[in-house]
Amino acid sequence: MSEQKSVKIDSCYKNSSAMGQNVVMENRKRAVISGVREVEGFTETEVSLYTEMGQITVKGKNLHVSQVNTETGELIMTGDLINSLVYSDKLRRTPENFITKLFR
Repeated sequence: MSEQKSVKIDSCYKNSSAMGQNVVMENRKRAVISGVREVEGFTETEVSLYTEMGQITVKGKNLHVSQVNTETGELIMTGDLINSLVYSDKLRRTPENFITKLFR
């Protein structure tokens, strides 16, 4: 089982509400997502992130976040196969406490 990793986007970008959000997928092996505010976590099978328009969860096989540009909010990921992108209107996660993490 892979260890989950997370990335915070630079705070000066997080305050910018002028950016939109775009997703470009190439051959179900590479995805470029703009408007990223925070990468909540990623493993080889799932990447969870927050954009200007809400949460996106990407599922697939052998996923890798190859680049995160903190100035522009652009994320590039690659993998053997991207199976799904799930959108949610949830804009930000609430801060987790110890008990919440324990029962996740």
